[in-house]
Amino acid sequence: MLARTRVAGADALILTGPTARATVVPDLGGKIASLVDARSGREWLWHNARLPFREPVYDASYTEEFDSGGWDECFPAVARGFFPSGPWKGTPIPDHGELWGLPWEVAEATDVHITLAARGVRFPIEFTRTLALTDSGLQLDYRAFNPTPFDFPFLWCAHPLLAIEPGMELLLPDATELEVYGRELGKAWQWQRELPPRDAGVAIKAFGRSPRPGWAGVRAGSSGLRFEWDPAVVTHLGIWLNAGGWAGVPGAAPYYNLGLEPGIGPGDELNLASSILKDAGTIPAKGHCDWTLQIHLTP
Repeated sequence: MLARTRVAGADALILTGPTARATVVPDLGGKIASLVDARSGREWLWHNARLPFREPVYDASYTEEFDSGGWDECFPAVARGFFPSGPWKGTPIPDHGELWGLPWEVAEATDVHITLAARGVRFPIEFTRTLALTDSGLQLDYRAFNPTPFDFPFLWCAHPLLAIEPGMELLLPDATELEVYGRELGKAWQWQRELPPRDAGVAIKAFGRSPRPGWAGVRAGSSGLRFEWDPAVVTHLGIWLNAGGWAGVPGAAPYYNLGLEPGIGPGDELNLASSILKDAGTIPAKGHCDWTLQIHLTP
């Protein structure tokens, strides 16, 4: 079922099925503002009490001004930097990419799916995301089309920030191997199943190749959320765990949230992934890349 509402002064769409209810706000960078289990009423997405949803400002600081929570898409990179190649070489990449800072268009909205589209400002990639209801939750189908005669290297990751609580469990396949990202790059992350408490003073980001099979999730008692993807296409997994260790707003209390971030390409920095590690995604000239992410909810 499709309904309409307003979020932070912007038009929003609510898609409700037997398992999931998702609220999407096209003008706020295509943000998924809410993801609720329609049976239990559990809200799975974290919201920042210090940064309410508002109209985005292109090329602003995401972490200091727009880390409001919900689910954003990071493309063509996560970290600020400069594009490494082609006719865009040296072009600045905004913090957390272009897409969150742009209004998206509603290409189609029905009782079972919502398709949004956006086109970059500095990078002319046409990005489309279709969110569709399934029996167990939602499916997100992505397409990034490159209309230019030049190959386009990129990083993409889903950026859902999850509302966590003490005792919640992080679930990963046994073979998952992640490395700490940042100053300790290359150090294996010894993740634990039970998430740390709110006051643990921990903030860490880790990356690795997508585990096989491709899935990751969280569980709180009998309630669970699980992402599934094809690891041959969605090649990497990033995890951002913040248990009272960091806040982007100066003077704010540290946040308590978890980012489970399936992605294409390693790390946050496109130059590192493309020029040094030679492991970024590539949209071929006059071609496209397609990928899918499934969300399964248990009440």
